[in-house]
Amino acid sequence: MQNAMSMKDMVAALAKQPAANRKAMMAERMQMFAEMDDRARRQAMRSMIEALYALPEKDLRAMVETRTAVLADLPDSTRKKLMMTHMVLLKDFSEQQRMREMQLVQQAVSALPAAQKQKMMQMLQDMMPTGAIAMNSGMVSSSQVSQPMHSAPTPAVAPAPARAENTWAAWLTVVAGVWVLVSPFVLGASGVALAHDVILGIVISGLGLIGALGRQAWASWLNVLAGLWMIVASFLLSYSGALQTSDIIIGIATAILAYIAVAINSRR
Repeated sequence: MQNAMSMKDMVAALAKQPAANRKAMMAERMQMFAEMDDRARRQAMRSMIEALYALPEKDLRAMVETRTAVLADLPDSTRKKLMMTHMVLLKDFSEQQRMREMQLVQQAVSALPAAQKQKMMQMLQDMMPTGAIAMNSGMVSSSQVSQPMHSAPTPAVAPAPARAENTWAAWLTVVAGVWVLVSPFVLGASGVALAHDVILGIVISGLGLIGALGRQAWASWLNVLAGLWMIVASFLLSYSGALQTSDIIIGIATAILAYIAVAINSRR
């Protein structure tokens, strides 16, 4: 039986292997876990989870993707045994670590071929209520979870979507705001036009950051108004030439992107 330190070294080395080698070695490890008795399997898998969480983000992502692909290839009974044990063990780790892994697992499952993806998603959904009970109460043992469930079915809970993927529109408004800020200098503007765009650029990029990092719909709504104001102001303040054209185009883009950010937020 490997101790925690040797498991950590093994996992760190495995993460650096080429994808094919990593998958083959991970498959051997998963099969070994499945053949252990319940207590030994929990100890070994706990050591692996601890070693995984010690990895840099890039290596953790690669290992989770490999583990997910290996699990998808295993027989149903073996896969269920390993996944049940894994979910019970997760109750001993922090909420941040669990959420981090859930997001990586969802991304890894999404990358699987259609048939495997459907199979993995169905098993995750079937197991999620039991896993949530184990993580929240700590009262369900691994041996209890691995037994067939005869109680009334509990509605399946799908893993939470990775919210970072839904902020692209808000991040693009940040880029638009930065351009508004620097455009008077690049395009040779001065006076009221320069002051207006510098101030508005700071406002748009600041609101875009709030929308991207805090998922605040109100910030995106304000950027819709800011984008529309840019279009109107380019005429009211008597702009001319390249800066007026730039402000009209960026104003339209900002309003549209901010509205998209609001729409994405409303569907979360």
